[in-house]
Amino acid sequence: MIDEDNIIDNDNDEVLYPELIRKKGRFPTIEIDIGNIPKKFENNWTNTVVKITKEWVIDRKYTKKGTLWIWTAPSYNFQNNMTWSEFIMAQGLPKDFFNYLCTQLKHNFGKNIVKFSEYVEFSDEWMSICHVEKRKVWQEDDPYTYKQI
Repeated sequence: MIDEDNIIDNDNDEVLYPELIRKKGRFPTIEIDIGNIPKKFENNWTNTVVKITKEWVIDRKYTKKGTLWIWTAPSYNFQNNMTWSEFIMAQGLPKDFFNYLCTQLKHNFGKNIVKFSEYVEFSDEWMSICHVEKRKVWQEDDPYTYKQI
């Protein structure tokens, strides 16, 4: 285990070897219809997720750890047509954050593009979107380093 005092390099605003929250089990997800997302968000929609997360962390002065995860899969959950969906899962963050995130994503992307979805099993196939630690939001720079957003 790495000493927590050595995790943050204040000169570079980096977290080395962050302790991402990885719990086994089934968790609720937010589903985004990537096939119909507004054009201005097509290649950078996760930046909106990170921005919303950062606003929430600052506003709530949130001090605990949490990790947002993403998984891509085909889906028939929108208008009964097959589309590609991105599923977002939050671990270590409270339910009110997840509700806030879903509401804000609907506001940004459209209510027919975003919805609460089924409970999905967490596995190694999920990729991190961002990590919350020490009242800051971090994004992966390389497999061992996260940079402050």
